[in-house]
Amino acid sequence: MIYYYDILFSFQVKVDNVVSDAFTLVPTHECTKKLQKSGLIFKKLKDETAVIVERVGEEKSTAEPIRKIKSTTVFSFILFLNDSDLLGKIIPYKRLPNATDNPFPPYSGRSRKLYFNNLNATFSIEDTRNKLSHTDKVSDDDLGSVTLNKFGYTERDPGVNLQQITFTEISPVGGIIMPYGPGVTNRTAQLELNKAAYHLKRGPHLETLYAESSLIGSNALGIIEIFKDETIQYDQEIKYEIPFSTS
Repeated sequence: MIYYYDILFSFQVKVDNVVSDAFTLVPTHECTKKLQKSGLIFKKLKDETAVIVERVGEEKSTAEPIRKIKSTTVFSFILFLNDSDLLGKIIPYKRLPNATDNPFPPYSGRSRKLYFNNLNATFSIEDTRNKLSHTDKVSDDDLGSVTLNKFGYTERDPGVNLQQITFTEISPVGGIIMPYGPGVTNRTAQLELNKAAYHLKRGPHLETLYAESSLIGSNALGIIEIFKDETIQYDQEIKYEIPFSTS
């Protein structure tokens, strides 16, 4: 039997349509275990970061993965920016000189982060859309925030009470949840969330909230979630792109 190694999916981070080496992408600790369980290898290549599938067989055309994904699985990666000078030059961190004319979107978590995934508007896996940003370039639409998955929530807007707030898990197998623990009032609640990303709807306001058991480091720029299930095509390489712009 012969072992074959092929790229299953890869990431490129670009600035103004040029691949940039100012960024680093690494799997989370939990993602590393999922990759190993799925027979996948994470590797940094020259101009991209790749997840590689290990296949075995007499010929490459008939080789099969040593292990297969059998149900919906999310692989989570952290995006770091190594060049701090670049932060103020790329959108959405580049703002107008007068910030009151173009403020950052409000957020409910502990710290603001970018969030990307390979799902469509109905949370189905969509690997025909190679750009992970909501539009052609990274924008305010890709901003969210991170928080602990168990935390005390206080609604600051006097026009919104907890009965108007919903959490929808961003996942093909997710849904709307009401994560309120004991002691809920119209203004405060002790929230208990699964470790996942959510659309948090507060009255007319919609934002992305990523919940984890421990906070992601302040030096992280964003989170990337790639969903795969049993329909995955192991013989098709998918190239994901995160396209930043300076204008």
